[in-house]
Amino acid sequence: VNPFRLSLPSDPCPPPPYCSLPQDWNRTWYTASPDLTHCFQNTVLVWVPCVYLWLLAPFYCLHLYCHGNGRIRISCLCTAKMVLGFLLASFGFVEFFYILLERSGEIHQHMVFLLSPIVRSVTVILALFIIQLERLRGCRSSVFLFLFWVLAVVCSLVPLRAKIQLAVDENPCPVKDASFLSKILFWWFTGLVVKGYRSPLEADDLWHLRDEDSSDKILSDLEKEWNAECARIQKQEKVLASGTALGAKLPDQAQLLRKLQREQSSGFFLLRTLTRKFGPYFLTGTLCIVFHDAFMFAIPQVLSLLLGFMRDDEAPLWKGYFYATLIFLLSCLQSLFNHQYMYTCFTVGMRVKTAVMGLVYRKSLVINSSARRTCTVGEIVNLVSADTQKLMDFVVYFNAVWLAPIEIALCLFFLWQHLGPSALAGIATVILIFPLNGYIAKKRSKLQVQMKFMDGRIRLMNEILSGIKILKFYAWEKAFLEQVLGYREKELQALKKSQVLYSISFASFNCSSFLIAFAMFGVYVTIDARNVLDAQKVFVSMALINILKTPLSQLPFVMSTTMQVTVVTHHHPISQLSLITTRLVSCHSSPPD
Repeated sequence: VNPFRLSLPSDPCPPPPYCSLPQDWNRTWYTASPDLTHCFQNTVLVWVPCVYLWLLAPFYCLHLYCHGNGRIRISCLCTAKMVLGFLLASFGFVEFFYILLERSGEIHQHMVFLLSPIVRSVTVILALFIIQLERLRGCRSSVFLFLFWVLAVVCSLVPLRAKIQLAVDENPCPVKDASFLSKILFWWFTGLVVKGYRSPLEADDLWHLRDEDSSDKILSDLEKEWNAECARIQKQEKVLASGTALGAKLPDQAQLLRKLQREQSSGFFLLRTLTRKFGPYFLTGTLCIVFHDAFMFAIPQVLSLLLGFMRDDEAPLWKGYFYATLIFLLSCLQSLFNHQYMYTCFTVGMRVKTAVMGLVYRKSLVINSSARRTCTVGEIVNLVSADTQKLMDFVVYFNAVWLAPIEIALCLFFLWQHLGPSALAGIATVILIFPLNGYIAKKRSKLQVQMKFMDGRIRLMNEILSGIKILKFYAWEKAFLEQVLGYREKELQALKKSQVLYSISFASFNCSSFLIAFAMFGVYVTIDARNVLDAQKVFVSMALINILKTPLSQLPFVMSTTMQVTVVTHHHPISQLSLITTRLVSCHSSPPD
């Protein structure tokens, strides 16, 4: 029995409802601080007074039409009622547009959050119409409207109490309500920096997590995507099985079924679920890094124009100011998009790590006894603490996998334009550096496989702790200590070799910019006596080499992280994310413990 399969019903997984109306009694009754769910507050508590008014309004209007007592003049009290009523109705429409523009994520999950303000505003307008009808028919006192307003006030007390408690007890993150300019400049973070500068920060000074960053929200949303994916997988399996049973296109059906099982065992479905959940937000970061690179490569070109202006004595002065201002603006935009990209990628990486950790821990609580014998608690902790961090690093630096080669190619292309065939020397230097780092990355991947010693040490420690009484009774401390130290020594040796190789790779890439510049400039002045290194060629070339330094410095970490993630998800027998993918992706129900 697969120990990490999700426990799902035998029927295809139904799509989750947009909003669950039944109340959560653990939150409402069996708690010291009772409260109603947010969905219940935005449906039942809003619709009850509205339904009351709309159902009984036709009968009451008919009663007023049949029993009129003359018209009543407009008084100050009536005018105040109308003004306050229109204000209440306008608040509902303002809330509607606010949710539509600022809370688009809630619309996708709960349509009632968007419909409730409209229903409430339209109901208030109906109440104002009834007030005017009562005035025209001579009705001075209305029990019908009095009950409506009392019911509306009573139903509004619970959301009001929740909002007051939220404002008093919690310290919300300011980024949620920050302006556009504050978000792109990270001005919302300034308050915490100033507070930390004045005094040491404490736990109470930190903001509460946003809803979209909380583990509860991330796991619940991921489970919805997961259920939909499971339903699709089960539907495909049933279609393929039925086609195979009927004998229609048996080889094709069997091949498709094997392909589906192979993709399922490789963790493809889990990765696709994560992509659907976190992919759109990650793509915004990818768009930011594309703009960043565009501005980054534009700066050397403008710098070349500025140096050309300085050599031309007849050029108008305004061009110099224009080029200098343009370089400043391009640098600011480059920095702005770079920081937005890093913020987005780290946020997505943390959410992916939280989602995977939550799935593993949640499943580890319901695995059966046979699975517990093959997968100890220490191995699960090692899986969550070590391997999920590699997955997060891969998400953060994923764009560098395809973007770094493009940046290197563009830098070499622009260097060719400035230095001609001498840029081939830089290309040759880069070509010589890549095999070295590829070999180092391959060696590190083999060392990553040797990290099984960590899992062996953790398994042995769990056995020691579980049988500590017997161990102490027979005085086996020294024998087991030698075994633990043996595992630890092998583990440290593997880690030491891995870090040494990483240091060599990192040092080679840091020296690469100097080697590239030395090779290109040396070849440029050597191949032809007429080649002179003037300020324009030197400064522009150095600017391009500095740009080249960024992807070259990222490549060792990217290559190392990619190899580690590949090993973790496919080769490592215990400490691997295939415990998450190959064992967690199965959509069939596993028997309970």
